[in-house]
Amino acid sequence: MSTAGIKVFQALSVKDHPTIIDDKHSPDLSNVLVNNPIGALVNMEGTEKYNSVGYGASIVAIHQLNGHIFSLSGSKLYEGYPNGWTVKTGFSQPEGIHYDSASDYIYVADTYNYRLVKTQIDGTGWATYGSNGSGVGKFNLPWDIHYDPTTEYLYIADVTNHRIVKTKWGGTGWTELGSQGSGVNEFNQPRSIHYDSASGYIYVTDTSNDRIVKTKIDGTGWTTLGTHGSGVNQFVYPDGIFYENDYIYIGDKNNERVVKTKIDGTGWTTLGTDGSGDNQFAEGRKDIYYDPATEYLYIADSANNRIVRTKIDGSGWKTYGSSGSGVGQFSHPFGIYYDPLSTYVYIMDSYNNNRIVKVIPDWS
Repeated sequence: MSTAGIKVFQALSVKDHPTIIDDKHSPDLSNVLVNNPIGALVNMEGTEKYNSVGYGASIVAIHQLNGHIFSLSGSKLYEGYPNGWTVKTGFSQPEGIHYDSASDYIYVADTYNYRLVKTQIDGTGWATYGSNGSGVGKFNLPWDIHYDPTTEYLYIADVTNHRIVKTKWGGTGWTELGSQGSGVNEFNQPRSIHYDSASGYIYVTDTSNDRIVKTKIDGTGWTTLGTHGSGVNQFVYPDGIFYENDYIYIGDKNNERVVKTKIDGTGWTTLGTDGSGDNQFAEGRKDIYYDPATEYLYIADSANNRIVRTKIDGSGWKTYGSSGSGVGQFSHPFGIYYDPLSTYVYIMDSYNNNRIVKVIPDWS
């Protein structure tokens, strides 16, 4: 590890932990060997790989992917957060986001530019596809996007065209499903989409119909859950969705809650009331990402101008962000994507900021 890397650490704002480390997030540094090129830190999420070096009287461990740094000096543990706050602008109220870790490309539903954008966070490889309309290669408020790296197909919730679209970049294989309505193969302003590659099913928040739809792109297997209301199996303007292992996680916008359920309504669980405190959401859009390894949900609590990390029972509740345009600030964020390899969170910071944010939040 170079001295330059250590200097970066010295420049960081660090947290001073007491000699007796009772925070379950803190690592056990006993496994880190001085000058061991691949040291192992054991924390609440298992063993992670770090580069570690001796620096003076300290042991310094730097995560290989995200730069997260721990230093053990004397009797104190210091934890550094090089949060890597990075932004990319050039959008008009962008809503949906999907990050592909293999290529380092971010796919964006650039909603009010009526197009899709493909770019790396520094702008490398910037490309656009689409324009305003209702035909092939056209969108009318594309709201959410899901990328399948195996097939290279994109899945888009095309809100005001009341349809979902499957296409490769540039329009190859363009297939669409939907027209305006509340029946089979019909949508009313679908706003969020998730594709399950194992089954070929697409999960959609059919927002203005207050329901969730499970379907294949040709309409086979069409199944719905939900009616208007605030009880069990009811929604008011659902607009964020994530599917994992038979469960669907939903941002139930005007009920100020998130929902976990199967498509038949079994296992129905909710979290949230109206507000800005712990286990509360403001009435507003709530996109959602679920990490099965840790059982954490990452939620864009749009009207509170923050992102939330929590389990569905409210345990581990942490927030990050406030209103504004600076570092650590958002203006009605919506799209959210968590990369478990690097622990970066990618956020569509919409409305007044019109940007992508890439950050490792300080979940203090």
